[in-house]
Amino acid sequence: MALTTYAELQASVADWLARSDLTTQIPDFIALAEARINRVLRLQAMETAYTGTIAGGVIAVPSDWLEWRSVWASYSGQVYPLEPASLEVMQRQYPTRSGDGIPSVIARQAGNFIFGPYPDGNYAIEGVYFARFALSNAAPTNWLLTYAPDAYLYGALLASAPYLVDDARVPVWAALHDQALIELQRQEKRAHLSGGSVAARPA
Repeated sequence: MALTTYAELQASVADWLARSDLTTQIPDFIALAEARINRVLRLQAMETAYTGTIAGGVIAVPSDWLEWRSVWASYSGQVYPLEPASLEVMQRQYPTRSGDGIPSVIARQAGNFIFGPYPDGNYAIEGVYFARFALSNAAPTNWLLTYAPDAYLYGALLASAPYLVDDARVPVWAALHDQALIELQRQEKRAHLSGGSVAARPA
């Protein structure tokens, strides 16, 4: 069975489980697998370019943002690297929330990024972040399904086991899923050392 689209993945999960009555649940199994993979993997194929402009001292967090790969502020042709920090560090070190200087630290506060020192101008923010991915009927394929369908399949099968009360299969699916993720990370390391990448970057 082909494993190149969201529909084909759902059909394959049903086939591996030998169940035809899980049409509603299988998308949940896939979503749970994606949630785990998004927490674990940080690959070049997940990198997305970011540009925006600070307004009112903040800038919105992209809806698919996981964490920064690198980020910097620019103003009048000058570039200023930004150091990601926790909100607690930001509040402790930069409590003033008014025009204070050139930002050097960035932290997330709910749906916005804030900066310290508080920006004294509308700096442009540029960088690269790791983006969350998810299959859907509107987005039926992605780089991971194309490059590593086993990671998706075994992850969905692992997520199915608690629902099906199939404890005996948990170690089997977990071992296969973990091995797929480990191999992706090893391939990324080899590609990094040779100057390549494990998969084409998303546009």
